[in-house]
Amino acid sequence: PEMARLAGLQGLVMVKVLVDVDGSIARVELLKGVHPLIDRPALAAAKQLRFEPGTQRSIPVPCWVAVPFRFSLD
Repeated sequence: PEMARLAGLQGLVMVKVLVDVDGSIARVELLKGVHPLIDRPALAAAKQLRFEPGTQRSIPVPCWVAVPFRFSLD
């Protein structure tokens, strides 16, 4: 985000997502944030992810996955 860039914010935001049986994201939680200006976009991006669902005995099951989002200034 432009405001985060102007503020010089960068770092690693860790987001925990609950992958549902169809691969969609059921829940999103912040594990480790840096600043709200970059935490919020990371959470919004995580909600749009799609995964291959986890399986147990060949049956799709919901599972939690940690997803890192690195924000850096170049």
